[in-house]
Amino acid sequence: MRSGHCKLCLIRKPLQKSHYYPRALYKALRDMGEQNPNHTLLSDTTLVRKSQHIADYVLCQDCEQLFNQRGESWVARNAYTGKSFRLQQSILAATPVSSADDPRMIAYAGAEIPEVDMNRLVYFGISLFWRASVHKWWLLDALIHSPLGPHEEMLRRYLLLGEPLDNRVTINVFISPHQRPWPSFSTLPLQTAEGVTIARTFLAGITFELRMGNVTPADLEWCSYHSARRYIFSSTTMDDVNAYSTMQAYLKQSGLDRKWSLKLVT
Repeated sequence: MRSGHCKLCLIRKPLQKSHYYPRALYKALRDMGEQNPNHTLLSDTTLVRKSQHIADYVLCQDCEQLFNQRGESWVARNAYTGKSFRLQQSILAATPVSSADDPRMIAYAGAEIPEVDMNRLVYFGISLFWRASVHKWWLLDALIHSPLGPHEEMLRRYLLLGEPLDNRVTINVFISPHQRPWPSFSTLPLQTAEGVTIARTFLAGITFELRMGNVTPADLEWCSYHSARRYIFSSTTMDDVNAYSTMQAYLKQSGLDRKWSLKLVT
């Protein structure tokens, strides 16, 4: 345990070893059929199977408990665990509000599905983007850090005090409809176009997408936070994007990028 200023409440306290991705969700990455069942860690230069988690001293105990109570615990129970995916079952059993003809994107009214807690789901997603903004996290030799600039303080006050997000920020939640969602956690670099910055995080069958800046009326209308029906989406596309972003590193070793080298640690 270390002392320091908690990034959420800003008070100097003993700090806990905080996880970037929840500890409980790592079990979905384990492959018990392998001699070494630990999850695979992949960076631009290293591939290793080990039980290491992405964690550092960031939050005090009170703020850790706040994160756990307002979102993390619920998500850990309802996300893909490797054996069950309660959130997916609840969503796919409901009646969609958009056409189900195209499995790449089907909308559901999350606020009208009793088993789905959109408040906790959105809170957890916002906490992931905020964590990546306020701290530099390391995965092997790879840095996870996506500063959100002027939006960071608004997200902190939402997480700590429950203050509402304004119309410069939207968040959408996407659920994989696959029986076995792509088994990896990843955070993509920020993308900015036409005055809108987009951040995406994938984990345990769930994708969170944050849009900041000059968001459109359509973004607000279909937002998982701002819309009255709290829309949530079933999307094969987002699961494919997660798979693609993970496999890019594997494909580099085949000679697509000859300046890139892979070190396999057993």
